[in-house]
Amino acid sequence: MPRLGGPGGLLLLGCLLLVPPGAACPAPCECSEPARTVKCVQKELSAVPPGIPAYTRNLFITGNRIPRLASRDFQGLPRLVTLSLANNRIVAVETGAFSALPSLRSLDLSNNRLAAVHPDAFGVGNSSLWALNLSRALHNASALLPLAAAIARGGFHNLSRLELASNGIVYLPLGLFSGLAGLRHLDLRNNSLVDVKNATFAGLDLEHLDLTANALKTLRAEALAELGRQPHLHLFLQDNPFVCSCDIEDLVGWLNRSRQAADADRLTCAFPRALQNTSLLALAGAELGCHSSPHGERALQTSYALLGAVLGLLGVAFLFVLYLNRRGLKGWVTSTRGACRSLLEQRRYRYEMGAESRAARVSTLDISANAQGRRQATAANFGTARGGRRGSLEPRLRRPGLFSPPRGGPWQDRAQDDVGPTSRPSGEHRPALSPAAPRSLCFPCTLAPGRDGQLLSVPLDPCGAVTR
Repeated sequence: MPRLGGPGGLLLLGCLLLVPPGAACPAPCECSEPARTVKCVQKELSAVPPGIPAYTRNLFITGNRIPRLASRDFQGLPRLVTLSLANNRIVAVETGAFSALPSLRSLDLSNNRLAAVHPDAFGVGNSSLWALNLSRALHNASALLPLAAAIARGGFHNLSRLELASNGIVYLPLGLFSGLAGLRHLDLRNNSLVDVKNATFAGLDLEHLDLTANALKTLRAEALAELGRQPHLHLFLQDNPFVCSCDIEDLVGWLNRSRQAADADRLTCAFPRALQNTSLLALAGAELGCHSSPHGERALQTSYALLGAVLGLLGVAFLFVLYLNRRGLKGWVTSTRGACRSLLEQRRYRYEMGAESRAARVSTLDISANAQGRRQATAANFGTARGGRRGSLEPRLRRPGLFSPPRGGPWQDRAQDDVGPTSRPSGEHRPALSPAAPRSLCFPCTLAPGRDGQLLSVPLDPCGAVTR
């Protein structure tokens, strides 16, 4: 065995020191030490393989099934510059997943299903990242909010290229690009953007902005003014459903004045049908019908002035007619007032007469009820006076012939004939009554309304009839 102190030993020791630690390649991957590249493409991996060589500068882990990126998956790779994790069905990115990559400049997360991205996934102050590809990376549009928070806290001061194409984004959260002062290329193709706010691209100096194949109907004047402050911008707006109405006038004027729209000659109207496929540059205000010609405006103003003058003359004439007929109007007002007053008095009189008739009917009903009670009491007293007979004489008084007109005999004879011999017991002697006896009997009286509405006292005969 050679001694290490000799020339051969020193050479062997130098070779051992030059071999980088962890030079072994992960089993399913392909490693190229001269190219400093490791490829794990379509290896059915379920996690990031451990033991990636430290010399790796380019790492491609694509076409696998890795649902989650943990915080220690990329430890020990200080020289890593390019990392591609496309098409791995990644759902979640944990905190600090990329914080141990100080030399990382390009990160590709496209064609994944990101739904949960931790705000500290990229670490703090990761200023080395230059390009970030997130095309078709979001599970749905709602995943944009946590991703925006992670981008805002990532400190990507040197990020120059950001791709967010084909993510179904409807609106861009405010402040999404506020911390990306060095951003130059922004790709928002094939989304569902319906509007661009004036503060969306504020503070940026973009060179390439791609908004093709979205749902933009127009761009507001505020957003156009913000884009106009970026002198190096090349804007792409093709394949948007522009509605050629009065709202698109600002965009049409901006396209004709500015040279920032790189595809301005290919922009056409989608609606209405009459202007379909019409170039936006060829539109004019008169064609849209938003403004009339100066001659038409003057004619309209003149017609308004004439209409005002005619209405003023009619008003003066009406007031003059009223002044000439002021006496007749006064008499008409007086007569109308008198007619209304007479009508009210008639209605009041009818109401009072109706109230009096209702009160008289109520009094008559009360009097009839009292008279019925008194007739019963009188019949009972009369029966007692005829011999103390038991019971009420009302059934007998109701017999035919009772208190009928005299038939020529004395009072007692008429009474005996009317009552009959069978109505009293045999052997009973009834005292004779003189013709003047009925005058000593007390017949009840009742109250009845007279002709003038006053109540009169009217006597009742034993049958209950009112004696007038």
